[in-house]
Amino acid sequence: MKMFSNLTLVVALLCLAACTPTKSLETNPSTASQTPFSGFPQQIVFTSYRDGNAEVYKVNSDGTEPTNLTNNPASDSSPYPSPDGKKIAFISNRDDNDLEIYVMNADGSQQTRLTNTPGEDAYPHWSPDGQRIVFSSMRDGNFHIWVMNMDGSNLTRLTQDNDPHLYPVWLLGGDIVFTRVQVDGNVIYRMTSDGSNEIRIEFLPSNVQALWSPDETKIAFSAKENGDLQIYVINADGSGLIQLTSVGKNSSPNWSPDGKWIAFHSTRDGQAEIYIMKADGSTQTRITESTAPGLEPAWLFNP
Repeated sequence: MKMFSNLTLVVALLCLAACTPTKSLETNPSTASQTPFSGFPQQIVFTSYRDGNAEVYKVNSDGTEPTNLTNNPASDSSPYPSPDGKKIAFISNRDDNDLEIYVMNADGSQQTRLTNTPGEDAYPHWSPDGQRIVFSSMRDGNFHIWVMNMDGSNLTRLTQDNDPHLYPVWLLGGDIVFTRVQVDGNVIYRMTSDGSNEIRIEFLPSNVQALWSPDETKIAFSAKENGDLQIYVINADGSGLIQLTSVGKNSSPNWSPDGKWIAFHSTRDGQAEIYIMKADGSTQTRITESTAPGLEPAWLFNP
């Protein structure tokens, strides 16, 4: 299986928007008003370019009520909601040329800057208790994994070697997984939340960005197959690899809070748009329809 390599900081998968469109032969997606998910209680946040620049949007999982949350002339992207669904972390260059991490309420109010340092800060992800944020930062000259309190205090660097470290994800059990850029490719590692006990996930191929399911029993990732990015799911012990998509370019898989659904973006019907599917790959349905790309979906928990 041929995998893809991605070291771009600003919205890592924006390349999908510029890729040559591929017409879908896999599904016949409905428009947002015709989706079979009416009444499904969750919402999804994502990055949208429909207003001429990158903005953080929220949409119901049946495609209704897309709402611009950031509404700022700068670039706002990479949204990730807190576990309780009350806050959203995101990145923006609104206050200077560097990307910094911000947080806002789930309705877009009280947008607050958390980091303020030379060098890019990106890829924020919440701790399971919602009290801390893990992220990747270039403040020391290379990308490393850092953690901070949800108010931006108590900054602590976790990784120490010279390789770039990207895409940190805080697992429900407390460990942190991340991508380490090595000579042999981008490799997934797992470590404890204090930065100790780094372990390479040997069964995952290099050059992928992986996301564990909420119960940590499965891993979703995207990798190249015949030139196009496709989404796969594998058991957390390395068994049971399943390819979920097969047409177009599909990436950024994100599990719903109950682990039954996966949101992702795809170019199967033209430019990148947001889709959802069941965790087994069935019922793949487009939920956004815009004149500009939609990327980086993440489920917003609604208790």
